[in-house]
Amino acid sequence: MADRKGSSRVSLVYTTQEIVLLAVLGVIFGLTNIFLGALPQWGGALAGPLASAALGGFVQISQVLSGYIVRRPGAATLTMMINVTAQFLAGNPAGVILFPFGLAQGLGAEVAFAARGYRKIGMGTMLVAGGLANVGSQLMFVFLFGWKAAWSIYYASLPVALIGGAIEAGLIAWILGLALDRTGLIQSVRRLSA
Repeated sequence: MADRKGSSRVSLVYTTQEIVLLAVLGVIFGLTNIFLGALPQWGGALAGPLASAALGGFVQISQVLSGYIVRRPGAATLTMMINVTAQFLAGNPAGVILFPFGLAQGLGAEVAFAARGYRKIGMGTMLVAGGLANVGSQLMFVFLFGWKAAWSIYYASLPVALIGGAIEAGLIAWILGLALDRTGLIQSVRRLSA
């Protein structure tokens, strides 16, 4: 958080308002992701792992949007962990495997925001955050399950996941963030975290 002397350090301390906002985003998108999570599954079943990677970005919106709104270290990851907790409690058939995936996806988005110092977040940062969140998911597939298909397909899935996540999560979160900016609803949060 910038103090009155003009420091550019970002505070690790969250306000109650920020925590509530992250929780609301996590729960809303968590319940939505129960259904959106079927898209990469259907894509994988119909057209293979590249289609699954291409459609995986639709479940990355919450952490990218929360990183845009609450510009603090850990906001994206915390939101995604709330997201997967909501999915788990609502009965998502994926079960506990949601948690390591949520962590990888949140940390993927976090890398993009950290690279910008949690400031000066524009469309480019949002696209990279969405892409890296989706790549985090692909990396978790290999870490947890290994890779039985040709490694060439796995390596090809990484840029596909990056592009799919950028478009599906980054662009959608950017549009939602701009819309929220226009309403003025998030200005009080921005004043607290700026």
